[in-house]
Amino acid sequence: MTPVAHGRGPSSRTRRILLVLVVAVVALVFAAGPAAAHTELISTTPADQQTIGRTPAVVVLTFDDSLLAMGTQVVVTGPQGPVQIGTPDVAETKVSQNLQGGPAGHYTVAWRVTAADGHPLSGTFTFTAAAAGNGVAPTLEPGEAGKSDDNTTSSGRSTWMWFLGGIAFLTVLVTLTRKVIRRSDLLPPS
Repeated sequence: MTPVAHGRGPSSRTRRILLVLVVAVVALVFAAGPAAAHTELISTTPADQQTIGRTPAVVVLTFDDSLLAMGTQVVVTGPQGPVQIGTPDVAETKVSQNLQGGPAGHYTVAWRVTAADGHPLSGTFTFTAAAAGNGVAPTLEPGEAGKSDDNTTSSGRSTWMWFLGGIAFLTVLVTLTRKVIRRSDLLPPS
């Protein structure tokens, strides 16, 4: 009986199987990343909960990916009811909605858009106008210039989460595979 060499490396067949598994997992992780990342609202003008000098002539929503014009709606409701004029204008990643002059007060913007991949999105945000406006562009109050919308990093955060999750999954897969190979190498041949 010949002694079994302990600690010998995995066979070429085992290496090929491992290589196929790793390539398959990497392909799945990278293919699923873009498919799972949906279009997100990254900023609005006026910003959510911002107080501006006068009622704006237009509200603008900016997204992180292209949009379809189909199904786009923006309803801006002020102290005396809706103030939007006409239909929203969709240009790549921006949606603009013209407004008629409105009184000072609290405004709610309810929006619905369709992402380029067909995924519907909707939401609301609010702003307050300190004075009535007649087509004057929104102005920032003192101290508001450096303030950014809270949603600006959510898309990047989502991408990083997918990336780090994929690395963690691959690390666990490689560790488990190495343990299985080591155990099978230590078993005596049958």
